Amino acid sequence: MDEENASSDCLASDNFEEFYSKLQGVVLGLTRNAATLPTDINFHRSMDSGFSQELDMFSSRVLSLSNNILGLVTVADAGGSKTLRKLRGLDDIVDHFHPLLVDPVDHLLEQVDICLDEFSGSSLPIAIAVSPLKVVPKVHNTFPAPVIQHAPNIQKPQLLFKNKIDNTGAPWYPTLHHKYHAKVPLGHLIRDSDSEQANISNSTIYHPYYYEITHLVYPERVYHPSTPVQPNPLSSTPFTWVSTASDFQSMLKKLQRAKEVAVDLEYHNYRSYAGFVCLMQVSTREEDWVVDTLVLREEMEELGEVFANPEIIKVFHGAESDIVWLQQDFNLYIVNLFDTFHASKVLDFPRHGLANLLEITNSDISSLIHYQSTSTRNASICTLRHTFLVIHIR
Repeated sequence: MDEENASSDCLASDNFEEFYSKLQGVVLGLTRNAATLPTDINFHRSMDSGFSQELDMFSSRVLSLSNNILGLVTVADAGGSKTLRKLRGLDDIVDHFHPLLVDPVDHLLEQVDICLDEFSGSSLPIAIAVSPLKVVPKVHNTFPAPVIQHAPNIQKPQLLFKNKIDNTGAPWYPTLHHKYHAKVPLGHLIRDSDSEQANISNSTIYHPYYYEITHLVYPERVYHPSTPVQPNPLSSTPFTWVSTASDFQSMLKKLQRAKEVAVDLEYHNYRSYAGFVCLMQVSTREEDWVVDTLVLREEMEELGEVFANPEIIKVFHGAESDIVWLQQDFNLYIVNLFDTFHASKVLDFPRHGLANLLEITNSDISSLIHYQSTSTRNASICTLRHTFLVIHIR
């Protein structure tokens, strides 16, 4: 008689729906009961020994069931398969709940889905057979390829800077010569009474554009919906390598007429104590520029006419470091910033890197990351690097 009852309780295809309905009811009741437990459960345990014993018995049962589930889950490794570590107590539940229980159960459910697809015929074979790639034997050269980063015969560009980099570790202070688009004059010290923030620890704020940033009035156009505009093809977009004062002034005039400007920096700190910005990539919707900031280091501060203009939106991706580099190298401050990294976080995108956003917004553009770490001292691959930099910023 017991064997007949045991066989009737086994899960099969003809009684699965009934079992599933009962399981849902049990889980729903368990969730409701768990929600009624008091938050100060330890206090109630100390006051009611019967409640404490029942809770311990129930916890032991749940722990045993969890370990039984883990015993059914295996993960493949190079040596075959191994059983997952068991839950030992409350500490494992609190500290390692996801890796020890949730992830293995997810893996088990994925395997169940795969098996069900194979059983039902939903898992179809690959429609197109892909020929395996031919293995080409590598030819080992007698002499290794030169490593550009380590080339000792190339002069350090910072030696030609008019204002030498301070490597003493002394505190940095702004040395702004002219304050573009100022609402308060250069040198005006922001007191606590001038600030809208009540939790400022220092009595005086030395940021030259603190008042302009905290009292920013955004352009009216940003509050109205607009149709997304796809970027022009890279092949038909004008590109300029800016390394002379005349080219710089020509670029500056065009940027002053733009409504949105995209900016990115390439920062060099290899074997350099303080580091310095070596390239700036700037784009509008119509044109791209790559600025040689090593040659035009003294002229860069004039970009404040654009970067401090609240009517022009400056677009960056992950601008935390860029903001610091612009200030310490060029005395440039950003007023009205739009950061695509933080926008992707707000939109709850699965990934937030620039390459991932390029894949989402324009599948024809991909970053040539291979050339990003090239030394700034070498100009022999400038054409390939220019192509990467323009792709990187657009």
